[in-house]
Amino acid sequence: MLQDTPSLRARHYEKQLGWQEMMVPEIARRLGTGPDQPEDPRPTALVAAALACADAASTGWVACEGKAPGGAARPRHGRIHRLRPVA
Repeated sequence: MLQDTPSLRARHYEKQLGWQEMMVPEIARRLGTGPDQPEDPRPTALVAAALACADAASTGWVACEGKAPGGAARPRHGRIHRLRPVA
């Protein structure tokens, strides 16, 4: 339903942008960079990738009506525990 309804899809995208704005500074800090360094795409790329993975997992879970296909685990939203700066 989310993907088929333009207004819901737009609102979901707005929410994701909000989440991204909240998470990028923390990821940047953990990477040893700062939000004042927009030339480093890593924090934004990591957050965007994590949100895309969550979307893909949710879409797959809905498509199989909440049953894990092929014995796979249900999608879980985890946390990033440790990030190390790239040397």
